[in-house]
Amino acid sequence: MDVDVEKPHLPHRLGHRHLDLVLPIAALFISFVSIGIAWHHGRVMQELVHENERLVEANSLPYLEISTSNVAVDGQPELRLTVQNEGVGPARLADVLMTVNGKPVPDFNTLVDRCCEHGLVKGAAKGSKQFRGIRSGDVIMSTLRDRMIRPGESVDAFKWRVTPANQEVVDRLQDDFATNVVNTSICYCSVFNDCWTRTDDDRRPVAVAQCPMSSVPYRQ
Repeated sequence: MDVDVEKPHLPHRLGHRHLDLVLPIAALFISFVSIGIAWHHGRVMQELVHENERLVEANSLPYLEISTSNVAVDGQPELRLTVQNEGVGPARLADVLMTVNGKPVPDFNTLVDRCCEHGLVKGAAKGSKQFRGIRSGDVIMSTLRDRMIRPGESVDAFKWRVTPANQEVVDRLQDDFATNVVNTSICYCSVFNDCWTRTDDDRRPVAVAQCPMSSVPYRQ
């Protein structure tokens, strides 16, 4: 019985020795070019994605300003400590630190006690006439910590109306803000958790990896 044995398939030759050599080399070259183009296209797409991410972050960048003012309202002046977001993205206030001569204070009463009117905290606890006189301007306070401020919006940490009873203390507090005896530092973050620390001494915000938690945060 005869069995047909299949012969191995041999590449088709054109009968021209040079063409038989050039065509495989050309095909190999085209393959390498295609791989190079695909790799370059992938790199370009990665760069475009990265640039797009940077553009989105830039369009979400908050920028805080901290300022004090003595503006008359209804003909009566009041001292304000204002935090304003002048950026294009919302700012999350992660930590607030208020210091008097470098030492942190936890609240407004302690701030005034340390800088301007010693004994105020004890007086407040006892309901003394001194405390009522200093506070007669009716201080309005807002919590800053863990607060979100939208672009273009501002928050007054406190508003203190000036009266004859508290005029001297308010002036002293305003002077201490102006001379950095009293200093405010706020650590805030964008929606992408990029964070900065801002102080009220007119320096630019400083980028930080994350907002530290102050041992004595200023609350109100």
